Amino acid sequence: MKVESVVKSSVCSLINIHESELHENTLLFGQYAELDSMGVVMLLMEFEEKLNLNTSNIELSAELFESFGSLVTGVKCAIGEKVN
Repeated sequence: MKVESVVKSSVCSLINIHESELHENTLLFGQYAELDSMGVVMLLMEFEEKLNLNTSNIELSAELFESFGSLVTGVKCAIGEKVN
């Protein structure tokens, strides 16, 4: 649950929405101006710091940031956590 909580908190802070508004199927990429290339870099840096994510283990693509659920799954895979 920690990964999902960190990702949710980080994304909500970046795009300035309340955590209750972010769900697994919430679309991200292309929906929020804040989630541009600099926003992606900021998120990755935060994941490196808070989750010990090695960015070389994550495949950066538009699909990764398509939705909140896809982002959580990608981060979990990158840090070797089991994905449900």
